Amino acid sequence: MGREHLRVAGLLGFSRVQGIYDPDPRSVELALLEWNRLQNSPLKIYSDLNTGLLDQDVDGILICTPNYTHYAILKMA
Repeated sequence: MGREHLRVAGLLGFSRVQGIYDPDPRSVELALLEWNRLQNSPLKIYSDLNTGLLDQDVDGILICTPNYTHYAILKMA
């Protein structure tokens, strides 16, 4: 789900993705492979969600999780 968001955000060019957080290392690995295939810029990998939310370079977020988890993440943001 998140890799599709990375791909579309990059292809549309309306935003610049700063980084990602995912607790699943394999998912992060796959996201990096996809990112490096499509983009020519670095991608931060946040160690936890809060670190990403506190990044001063971030002014918006994409929540790429199952629907029922969106509200909890939005409350953190």
